[in-house]
Amino acid sequence: MGYSYHMMHGPTSHNYVSQRLKLHYVDWGNPTAPPLLLVHGGRDHCRSWDWVAELLCDRYHVIAPDLRGHGDSQWLVGGSYVLPDYVYDIAQLIHQADLAPVSIISHSLGGMICLQYAGLYPDNVREIIAIEGLGIPPDKAKEELNKGVGARLTSWVDYLRKLSGRRPHKYRTVDDAVKRMQEANKRLTPDQAHHLTIHGVDQNEDGTYSWKFDNYVRVFPPYGLSEKERHALWTRIRCPTLLIRGTESWDTNPKEDGRASHFQTAKTVDMAGAGHWVHHDKLVEFVDLAENFLRYLLKDALENCSEDLEFFNKQIDKTILGRHREIVDKKFERISYSEAVQLLEKSNKKFNYSVKWGSNLQSEHERYISEEVFNNPVIIYDYPEEIKPFYMKINDDGKTVRAMDVLLPKLGEIIGGSQREDDYDVLMKRMKSKNLNSEDYNWYLDLRRFGSAPHAGFGLGFERLVQFVTGIENIRDVIPFPRTPKNARF
Repeated sequence: MGYSYHMMHGPTSHNYVSQRLKLHYVDWGNPTAPPLLLVHGGRDHCRSWDWVAELLCDRYHVIAPDLRGHGDSQWLVGGSYVLPDYVYDIAQLIHQADLAPVSIISHSLGGMICLQYAGLYPDNVREIIAIEGLGIPPDKAKEELNKGVGARLTSWVDYLRKLSGRRPHKYRTVDDAVKRMQEANKRLTPDQAHHLTIHGVDQNEDGTYSWKFDNYVRVFPPYGLSEKERHALWTRIRCPTLLIRGTESWDTNPKEDGRASHFQTAKTVDMAGAGHWVHHDKLVEFVDLAENFLRYLLKDALENCSEDLEFFNKQIDKTILGRHREIVDKKFERISYSEAVQLLEKSNKKFNYSVKWGSNLQSEHERYISEEVFNNPVIIYDYPEEIKPFYMKINDDGKTVRAMDVLLPKLGEIIGGSQREDDYDVLMKRMKSKNLNSEDYNWYLDLRRFGSAPHAGFGLGFERLVQFVTGIENIRDVIPFPRTPKNARF
């Protein structure tokens, strides 16, 4: 079964007004889908979310703003960049674009802003993910408070004076700016660093390049909400909340330091091997994402469609409820394609299609593995390069590609996904090796010709999901718009 994948064409730029400032955001289209707001951190920009947006824009109406003083949004003239003003800007965007109720993914400063917004307007937020968005850890906050108000104010004044004499750094070329980006975060790939840089710099009149943020965003004034007041806002958040932290970051674990206790429903996740920019350092854990996504769908059906499932369990398949609960509770098995072939070759099962390394797995093979070998959902990954399309990323072994399928008992494949090749030259070589005419794929090659970001994703067969949830045997009975012969009048 094949699935279609969304190809990134890039978002459109828009502006809105908040406190007489002209602020910028990008819109990834799909306006009839549920709205999703992506809010960046300090000294960053909205295009920092491009990889995340590409993976989600087929299911959500994705909007990513540039905070005031950042990216293509207007800078302040006089005054300070304070958190309540940032919160007001986000409130204005949600109000003016009619986004509520909205889902939010945020990072660092963006997390601080959006958590306060969610506390102020709990009915306007469906769910929120904050990547290291709780502010400075409690110990450091206590150190600052112990300095006393006089010391904090004089330190702020001194820092502002220092910034007033600081001029934006100029880079002779974009490549020089890219090098600085990589120095700041050594976990970035060259492609990531290049993408973040070209969208994060402006060219000066003398031909040099400078970052697109106001130096004054570096400093927060020593006034605003107290720690107790921030905690009070967090307690007002009713929607599902996920707090993510990189294990190699300066931030502390919010569950261990007590900050997570101020939320009604917050879950915490530590991302191993990631620093402060978790969404860059560990961009695509899409095998885990696929598993969690499927778990969520089945859990939602169990919780919100219980009467319907009871009907199907009684009339169609008496194992439905038990099977669904097992999938929600059990961890999915993970095996490589090579391991799957070995299991099939060693089995005493007589298949209609023979099995050898390099052949496509048929439905009977997939069901045997998920039903008889494991009796559990199974994720098979690292398929042979020769049986997969030219656009899938090749692994370091040169023989397999970064692709995976999710198999369910009594169904077979329900999800297929892969990382896509983002290198133009590699794509050309792959096409040549498969005897494909590159001119027939110019439209696709143009997406990579001038550089592309590393990206991956997966597709879920909706009819197969409905078939699995309901227990109905024939997929034709769950297709909302069947394409059977003589079904259409034209």
